[in-house]
Amino acid sequence: MDFFIWFLFCVLGCAVGASVTSVLIREKLKKDSDQQGLEREAERVGYADQIQDLRSKVNSVREEAKGYWDELQAEKEGRAGAEKSCECIPDLETKIVRLIDDNKHLEEEKFVFLQTIDDLKDELEEERKAIEDCMIFVQGSHYLPGRVVRDLMRQEKVNN
Repeated sequence: MDFFIWFLFCVLGCAVGASVTSVLIREKLKKDSDQQGLEREAERVGYADQIQDLRSKVNSVREEAKGYWDELQAEKEGRAGAEKSCECIPDLETKIVRLIDDNKHLEEEKFVFLQTIDDLKDELEEERKAIEDCMIFVQGSHYLPGRVVRDLMRQEKVNN
């Protein structure tokens, strides 16, 4: 019986030890699990903060990219206008060449007209002298009617 009691105490001691160990292990596991939960929660909060920071950075980068895009579009429109202006340069150059040629022809015509005007002035002066000579003869002539003399005098006034 002694052996039986001893065996019973050993089993009972093992059972009590196992249950105490089990409770201690459960508490340790619970404590570890709570600790891990708190650590995970802290990590989650840290990650959430990092995500929020990254979202704000992404938004600022998007806004900056939108500004660059708007600048690029404005530059593109400006270049399109400049290219359009550059496209008409050959036409303008041909117009300039044509206008220069026209100007040369007009200068030549001007020279011809000035020469003609000078010739006409010379001819007019000769005619005026001829009329004056005629007037001298007419004024001295008593045989012409007064009407003819008046017409000649009017012509002289108009020519002067």
